[in-house]
Amino acid sequence: MCACAGEQCLRRGAQRRLQAGAARHRERQRGVLGEQAGVCARRVVAVERTRQPVAANPALRARLLEHLQRASRIEPEPQIYGLLLEGNIALKKNQIKDAIQSFEKAQKISNTWLGHFYLGKAYLQNNSFTESDSEFELCLKRRGEASAVFLDDVPTFRLMPAVYYYLGRAQEGLKSPAAAESYRTFIKLQADGSGELVKDARHRLEAR
Repeated sequence: MCACAGEQCLRRGAQRRLQAGAARHRERQRGVLGEQAGVCARRVVAVERTRQPVAANPALRARLLEHLQRASRIEPEPQIYGLLLEGNIALKKNQIKDAIQSFEKAQKISNTWLGHFYLGKAYLQNNSFTESDSEFELCLKRRGEASAVFLDDVPTFRLMPAVYYYLGRAQEGLKSPAAAESYRTFIKLQADGSGELVKDARHRLEAR
């Protein structure tokens, strides 16, 4: 083997090792980001379900957003969940305009089922019943996406029953008789038949 051929082999070998090392690095990076994104998604859904006053806890809010911002520098998914989290926190603080802006920014990155769900809630809280009704109707039409998983096996289907409650609220705001059926569907989907939303739905049905 001549010197030139040997050098070429060494260069090719070195290049292959560099490529293999880069591939392993990317896989490790994706694994870390996947784990981070999964944590982000769990926390977004947790904010929706928990009674913990996240919006009133600046330290917790700062940690969550820092985590999301760090991950979003490389991948778009954590950025989406970061915006959804920011919007959800703003909504709980009754900062409706800020919440809608965050949710719309998230939707521009990726049109997600969860984004429509939160936009529907924000419009409802703003008494924008027509817009809210449209968002929740979209959630029902795209219910298959709600039964799918987001990132780290975080199901959003657990939020699906609540769509009927919030849809009922929007329909009630529009003076639509369909609200009663939405409330009944919501109550049927609640296995334990308890909770604040169930009580409110029952109260609204009795008042009709």
